[in-house]
Amino acid sequence: MEKVKLEIIYVDIKELKPVDYNPRNITEKEYEDIEKSLKEYDFVEPILVNSAENRKNIIIGGHQRVKVAEDLGFTEIPVVYKNIPDEKSEKKLNLRLNKNLGHWDWNKLAQIEEDLLKEVGFEDWELKKFVVNVDESLPDLVGDGGEKKYQMTLMFTPEQLEEVNRAIGSTGEGDNASGIYEICKKFNNT
Repeated sequence: MEKVKLEIIYVDIKELKPVDYNPRNITEKEYEDIEKSLKEYDFVEPILVNSAENRKNIIIGGHQRVKVAEDLGFTEIPVVYKNIPDEKSEKKLNLRLNKNLGHWDWNKLAQIEEDLLKEVGFEDWELKKFVVNVDESLPDLVGDGGEKKYQMTLMFTPEQLEEVNRAIGSTGEGDNASGIYEICKKFNNT
């Protein structure tokens, strides 16, 4: 594939054409998060737009940011053009941009200040995935070998709970904590 140097150009927002096939939707909260980001930082990543003559100005990546920017009254926004003449390839790239996002490293997120995480849009239920609060007012829990133990609260949907209980039962351990520990050891290959 021939490499083409990408150039950021500011384009009239009214010239851009969203597509019906874009599979990404956003919630009201996600809309508000994009809105806050655009207000605070403006655009830091250009919109990807098709430059092929037969697909000119069709948005390939960035539909939600364009919608929010339009609602905020932006008249020009930064775009990068990519020449993709056939619709199937255009759709494929759109899907890749929406699918290939990676995943969170919850251990690293747990080391970031909770207020900052909330400020950028994390919700309480997401923070509970990786924030373990140790209540210092509780008496110390000590295991049979004298090691300190911690109490942790986990939240599951009914379907998740069923899977977790089945997995714990398969370990042969007598209590949930030991079962979860054994599952984690196997998962982490330790």
